[in-house]
Amino acid sequence: RFDDDARKKAGDDKRLAEKVVPPAEQAAAAPSALARFNGTYSGALLTGGGTVHATLTVDNGRGTVTVIKSGCAPQVFPVVISPAGQVSGAGTLTCILSSGQDAQVGPATIMGGPDGERRFTLKFVTSHSSAAYAISVRRTDG
Repeated sequence: RFDDDARKKAGDDKRLAEKVVPPAEQAAAAPSALARFNGTYSGALLTGGGTVHATLTVDNGRGTVTVIKSGCAPQVFPVVISPAGQVSGAGTLTCILSSGQDAQVGPATIMGGPDGERRFTLKFVTSHSSAAYAISVRRTDG
């Protein structure tokens, strides 16, 4: 009787040990909801003031937006990306971004989100204009 009980308990313990997964392994095994946006997205917009290139680089909910315009130093803005893909960040535009009559320069808010498959629309908004400067970027890796 004792041997049967001991054998049953050993079997139960073994099955329980097989089911228990340490939290670190659980986190590694479960893909992050943010990982689906990981990658590099690039785009360009031709304006009266020249071509503006933008690159969004995303890694698990954090990233950077780099803006390059001829005659200006590259501008890099830190951003965060929500699980729904909403982009938000802030920084200072040191180079004027213009579209038509509107010009964006100075402290800026960056916002945006997915625009179809493998694309984001990024918007730059400053207190100098009621309009946003928008640029579309498309996934260029993977």
